[in-house]
Amino acid sequence: GLSVVFYEELTEKKLGYMLLRNTLIDIGGVNSPQPTGDCKSKDLTPLAPQFYSSLLGMYIAEDQRGRGLSNIFMAVWLRLCISTNALPRTEKINKPLLSLVLSKFGFQPDDNDSGIDIEVSPISHVKTMPEQVRLSGWKPVFAVYSPSLKPLDGCFGERDLRMQKMVISRDPSVPRGKVTKVKTTFTHPITLLAIRELEEDKKTGLHIPLDVDGVKQEFEDKVEEILEG
Repeated sequence: GLSVVFYEELTEKKLGYMLLRNTLIDIGGVNSPQPTGDCKSKDLTPLAPQFYSSLLGMYIAEDQRGRGLSNIFMAVWLRLCISTNALPRTEKINKPLLSLVLSKFGFQPDDNDSGIDIEVSPISHVKTMPEQVRLSGWKPVFAVYSPSLKPLDGCFGERDLRMQKMVISRDPSVPRGKVTKVKTTFTHPITLLAIRELEEDKKTGLHIPLDVDGVKQEFEDKVEEILEG
């Protein structure tokens, strides 16, 4: 794994860090049908290894939260992905606020049975505070509610709740919260398109580029918007 640590420029105070895992996947040889028609051997392009950068987690110092640093951290990582031609994705994410930031940057939860749909709301939008929170005296800043049939009770331990300053609500907030997923991996559309392209390459033995320019430009524009703001 790799840690990217962020510091305040003037005070050199540690703001937080991101945990990443970079992987170079060798596609290897292609067992494809023999080319036919006008296709010649010079048209066949060997598949180059593909570089992936996976987000494992993010931490922001408690006294620095609420400043929008998660957006800046994410934008810096994605700028690195752009400059190194790395495809961004994540490993399993179980922090609701991090899932929301990923969604903001266009990441999509992967299709699997382990993910849980949730709604995230400010704590002020919750009508009834769970009894264990009232008795313990600790102060959460946001609430999580699951509209699905899967109970959330076993998903977060007490330490998770306290560390993330959240509470599990048994009723939806008013107004309703922002929808995302936890306990799932996320992939950016530009990565999904690149994977599709690689799959087509492996099937045919030919390099068949897909039109990713639009997605890539939108991706880069979002990163620049955050960093310039």
